Amino acid sequence: MSFNTLTLIVVLNALGLFILWEKVKSLRPQPRKKFFKSLFDSTPIEPTDQAPKSIGDDSWHIRDHDRIFFHDFEHFASGINKVLEYESPWRVQELPDTELRLPYGSEYSYYGRRYDIYHNQVRVGKLEIHASLSPVYSTKDPKVRTYFELNYVRLFDFESVLSLITVIYQSISNPDDSQEHDRERGQIRETIYDALLRVVWDTQQIPHPERDFTDVEVGRLNFCFESTASWFLKTPDERKAILESCA
Repeated sequence: MSFNTLTLIVVLNALGLFILWEKVKSLRPQPRKKFFKSLFDSTPIEPTDQAPKSIGDDSWHIRDHDRIFFHDFEHFASGINKVLEYESPWRVQELPDTELRLPYGSEYSYYGRRYDIYHNQVRVGKLEIHASLSPVYSTKDPKVRTYFELNYVRLFDFESVLSLITVIYQSISNPDDSQEHDRERGQIRETIYDALLRVVWDTQQIPHPERDFTDVEVGRLNFCFESTASWFLKTPDERKAILESCA
């Protein structure tokens, strides 16, 4: 094979790859200006009261500790938003249904409290919390399991995303300086940073033509952790005092 023939083959291959790449780029969903305006150049939503009145009637899956948790966390959204109101574009909006969606692939139905996460006027994620099964949740030992999912991660500043996560996890963790609770907070932070690192890896991975380019390009962050929700939750009077001090 002559040098000229080899050069022609290389050039044609390069041209074919360029054409294919341009075609793939043209098929990717492109965020519109209106989307970015609502995401960044707008004011945060005003959360509305659409919280469910009860956790549900499924006696097979809903136990007494689920109902105790549901009652204890009645003001969780308002408490979080009180903290976020201070120069933050993030807000949470409680949803009217109680069956969790984020435990993907689970054969068991979980019930708890569900929230949409907003950045200004755009819904960008989900937060779901339910009572722990082991040890069983109680007001004195408020063990909970939290599921967090955030889309469009790479569009946000790292500090902004981390500030939202920090407000959430500190609100449902125990601030006591015991060895057990230090270990719990350390495990939560490790879970969070592992999830953040996974986003970087996934979004830097060489894309395949059949992959979902929306997730590849802008990133999706999700993680789950268990914690002791003592900071937010101690007794009904203390919960009320916390909310009033934030007002």
